[in-house]
Amino acid sequence: MPFNIGESINSVGDAFLRAPFVEKVARNPIYTSLIITFIIVLMVMFVFRDAETDESLLTLGMRSGFWIFLMLTGALFLHNKVLMTEQFSSEKNAAYDGVFEEYPERSFESGVVPVVIPAASAESGTSLNF
Repeated sequence: MPFNIGESINSVGDAFLRAPFVEKVARNPIYTSLIITFIIVLMVMFVFRDAETDESLLTLGMRSGFWIFLMLTGALFLHNKVLMTEQFSSEKNAAYDGVFEEYPERSFESGVVPVVIPAASAESGTSLNF
């Protein structure tokens, strides 16, 4: 059995997301942007620790962290909206698929969908009025 990188990454990700704290952070765009901002600010403070500037390293980290947080929050909210819209449209399409299950072999390129009306019989005592 060959080693599959994709399955390995997915299984590690699933195991990581089972932790209650990690799942809550991953579901909320604000918490996710706070964690990413914290990591980026740590990297900025590490890279610029020897920089000759007029402001302290803490001020530089806080100022860059504020702008990074704003940009990340906007990007994550936009990403969240796109995913929610995609999920809504797939759920809507799944509901429509149930209507057209009777004709899976036909495609309706002409735009006219056949409507099946059950035939009324004299035995059933029903009649169709149009």
